[in-house]
Parts: sequence; structure tokens; C-alpha cells
Amino acid sequence: MSFTRDRCFEAIIKFKSKSHLKLKEFMLETNSKLLEIIHDLIKDIVEQNPKAIYYIQEMIYEGKYGRRLQGFDGNVPAHDDNVNDVKVSLDGKMIASASVDKTVKVWRKQEDDTFLSTSWKMIDSLDIQHQSPVWSVTFSRNGELIASGDADGIIKITSINNNSINRQIKPKEDNDEIVLKLMFSPDDQSIVSANWDKNVRVWKLLDHNYELIKIGEHDDKVYGVCFNSDGKFIASGGGDNKVNIWSLPPDAKLLHSLVPELEKKMAQKTPVFDVKFSFDGQMIAAAYKDNFVRIWDIKTKKTIKNCKHKDTVYGISFSPDNQMIASGSKDGFVRVWSTVTYGDLNAEPIAEFWHGVQINSVSFSHDGKFIASGGDDKNVRIWDTVNIGESRQELIERISKDTYNYLINIVNQPAIFDILQNLLSIDKTKAREINIGDFLKNVFLTPGN
Repeated sequence: MSFTRDRCFEAIIKFKSKSHLKLKEFMLETNSKLLEIIHDLIKDIVEQNPKAIYYIQEMIYEGKYGRRLQGFDGNVPAHDDNVNDVKVSLDGKMIASASVDKTVKVWRKQEDDTFLSTSWKMIDSLDIQHQSPVWSVTFSRNGELIASGDADGIIKITSINNNSINRQIKPKEDNDEIVLKLMFSPDDQSIVSANWDKNVRVWKLLDHNYELIKIGEHDDKVYGVCFNSDGKFIASGGGDNKVNIWSLPPDAKLLHSLVPELEKKMAQKTPVFDVKFSFDGQMIAAAYKDNFVRIWDIKTKKTIKNCKHKDTVYGISFSPDNQMIASGSKDGFVRVWSTVTYGDLNAEPIAEFWHGVQINSVSFSHDGKFIASGGDDKNVRIWDTVNIGESRQELIERISKDTYNYLINIVNQPAIFDILQNLLSIDKTKAREINIGDFLKNVFLTPGN
């Protein structure tokens, strides 16, 4: 059955004449096939602009599920300033965020369904406050501790269960400023930090103290740092355009420096803002200022895939099966890329999600079912990755059913259909020029619905 605006007009007019009825009751009474109408409407939009499907997903699910994590008393956004970092705990049951508002917030999963508005609740008893903007946050692998680093160079390690400061690491030198990234070692006995002063540091956690181990220096600020899965190596990325791989004590040394071939020939540096080892230890991914995510083969020390955004990339995260990598960019998109095929120097994303503002951090859940992102809108958002890879037809079918279910439960139904009627009155030539984002925002996020 092909889409026609006349069919939509007919359904809308019938509905408005029965406005005292709920849509579900109206459909039973008039035998209107609203699901088919919605399906054809979405299909028509997507045929005009294939990428519109991403906007449709984001708008519908934002309205239906409330994908922005809520703060105290259900407030959105949860933070009072930009979100610098997000992490999902190893068991997938907690999400943490670090913000310019000098706080760290932690949510615990409440429902089996990850995407309900009630699925995540902020841990009220956990009050992690810093005296300066917080740049980084990370969970211990056992889920008992959370570490956060700030602009004063202070690292706080907090017990999640009793909200006590397990220990606090203070800089001993005046230039130990800004902890830009943190990560616990796989055995939870150490923390590695990326610092503004060009240093990569490891903090060995003792019973009631800590021991500082300086691993090495970049030629510029260190923005990203991580352990590999067995804790034997560290990767770091800096403003000097390098991804460095280090061994740990007792034989701590620089093993390799990875620099893209093109950049070697250029005088201008391209800072590396994030680095991640794949879980199998075969790859390293790096996020660059020149809009690229580059995936490196560790054995050959060569780039095996280039993945491009429209602006600077600030955050990356591997899926647990190593088959996908997520990236977050200043262009406002979370993009997902396949790592199964190599050699593609201009890869296309297999999915993308519209956060809407600069994204500073992304984190795959460790079951691979969702991605968390944090950005300059003060929000932490989550994105469903379960259906990545489905065909366009399957996607249209699923989105149509979800849209239908959303509409029949909406409160302010007449207002929604008034907007639909106005938009559908535009002739087809002009309809091709309407902004899909504005279209769906008006339809699905109307005040009062």
C-alpha cells in the first residue's frame, strides 16, 4: 500500500471529529489503519533522504524513552555544566559522569529494560565533589571504587558502597595540573593518568597510601591513556600527534610511537584526544583533532582503518567483542564503525546517533547493548546498539511500530495531529526541502505531550 497524504488527511480528520476518544478506541471504532499510514509516512521520508532514519530514531526514542539520564528529582539535564567524561561499569549496571560543574554523578540500573525513563536512578548517597572542573572518571573492574581527576591535578578514589574517600592523590609538583584521563589497571592495584604537563603517570595503590611511578613524557599535553587488557602495556595519546605504547616497570620504556604517514610529512601537529586498546589486544584506536578515528594494527604498526567525522573527535570506545568502535565528535554525532573489515581508508559508519552538541566522551556497555555519551549540553545520553546491522526495511518496520505505540499512548493527541496535518499540507516539492530534524521535533516533542 503506497503512501498518500490524502490517506493521512482522512485519518486525521476522522480522529479530530472523535477527539473525545482515545486513539486506540477510535481506531477500533473506525477501523483506521494508522500503523500502515505511519509506516508509509516514514518510508516516504526515508526514500527522500536515507539519512533521515537516524533523526527519526533519535526523536522517537528521545520522546518515548527519555534517553537523557535524569538528575535528582528527575531533573534534566543532570549536570549544571558540560560533561567531560562518561564511563559504563564492567557489569553494565552503573554509569558515571564527570563535569565542569565540579561533580561526579553515578547512576545505578533499576530495570531490565535499559531504555525506560525509570531504568537508571542516580545514587543519591554518593556525593563526589571536587574544587575544580572534573575531567575524567573511571570505575574499578570490581565495581567497588570510582576514581575521578580534576583541573587541580587531584585524583579522588571513592568507595561506591559507603561514599567514603578511599584515598586522595594530590600533586607534589606545581606543574602536575589537570588530570585529563584515568583508568584502573585490570587488577585494580594501580591507576594510570594522562596529565596536562606532558607526563604519563602510574599511581600504585598501597594500603593507606600510594606510590608514584613516572612512565614517560610526550612532547605536548597528554590527553588520553589506557591499559591493555592484561595490564602489561599502556597506550597514551598527546598533543604531539603521537600514540605511544609503553611497557610497565621494572622495565618501563617507550616501545613504539604511532604517527600517521600523512602527518609525518606535515609540519602541523594533529593532537590525539583519546586512545583505546581493543579487548583482544590486537588493535589500538585513536581519536584525532583532524576529524579522524584511526585504527592501528599493533603488530604491523600500520593504520588499518580511517573513520571520519565532520569535526574533531574527542572520545572512542571498543565494543566488548572488538567488532565495533564508537566515536563521539564535536559535530554532535555518535558514530559506530565496523572493525571486521580492514584496509578501508574512508570507512562509512554502520550507525550514527544525534546527540546534538559537541560530544566529549563515549563508552560502550560491556554487553555491547548500548553506548553512553556525554557532551556540552550537560547531558548523559544512552543509545541502543542491539539492532545495528538490520536492513533498512527491518529498521522502518521497527521504527513504525515504536512510533505507533508511542502515539497511541500520548496525552496531548490533538496537538500532535494538528502539526501532522499542517506539515502534510506542504506539496511534495517543498516537502523534500523541510528539515527532517525540525519536522520530527515538532511532531514528537510537542510541549504538553
